[in-house]
Amino acid sequence: RAGGRPVELLVPASEVTITEVELPQKNRQQALKALPFMLEESLASDVEALHFTLGERRGDHQPVVVADKAQIRQWLGWVSEAQLSAASLTPDALALPLHDEGCALLQLGDQILIRQEACQGMTVDADWLAPTLASLADADETPLVIHDHGHQQSLDELDIDWRTESLELPMQVLASG
Repeated sequence: RAGGRPVELLVPASEVTITEVELPQKNRQQALKALPFMLEESLASDVEALHFTLGERRGDHQPVVVADKAQIRQWLGWVSEAQLSAASLTPDALALPLHDEGCALLQLGDQILIRQEACQGMTVDADWLAPTLASLADADETPLVIHDHGHQQSLDELDIDWRTESLELPMQVLASG
């Protein structure tokens, strides 16, 4: 039990879109109102059915998490049925520890959670880990650093600085992020 306190609800990163848009400092309020329509073509749903949450802005870059409103209602319904209330909803990949350099990685069953930056993360099927990391490594000029919090398998065929972190229970890792 949460002792009557609202809980932090982790939601599957695979069920949300985590993205970033470039918003100029000038006319910021107007740009924020237009944000759903700026992202419309990259989203598979009608923007009216989606909820947009803004992350902490960095310069002209505005992180955005997009979730289906019906899915949010379902998650909150489950929390309510458990006689709890949610303080916030966080994509599980963004609950991984944030490292000064590189990505955090955690395997949960057949899914791999990857956190790249404060507001960048994703979930990939375990079979897609090697191509995903190869793509991330190609996008970076320096060797990719992976902080492995429980994948238990290095990918030696890739040019990656693989750092095995102390193995903890997955929920303990997510709670510390």
